[in-house]
Amino acid sequence: MNSLSKPYTKGENVIKSEFVKVTKKVQTINFVQHLKTSVFLQQVSLTFGTRIFIFIIGFASSIITARYLGPEGKGTLAVFNVVDNFSYWKRSKVDFKK
Repeated sequence: MNSLSKPYTKGENVIKSEFVKVTKKVQTINFVQHLKTSVFLQQVSLTFGTRIFIFIIGFASSIITARYLGPEGKGTLAVFNVVDNFSYWKRSKVDFKK
């Protein structure tokens, strides 16, 4: 019987399991370090964070504006929202003729 076919002893099993744990930790650390240095991931995170921030600010400002205008100002708020959306489309240069 060669050394490869014999079963592991208790000590060898412990060493092997510890080696596997350390290897997985090293792989995880390398992956995390790669993510931290990934320019693409940084740009995606920045874009996502910016969009969330803009959404929160827009939501809060619409609540404040609606409270300020009251029930009579619902139409005014709707007009503001429509004008804002049209100005966004104009800035993004969307071609509706196609």
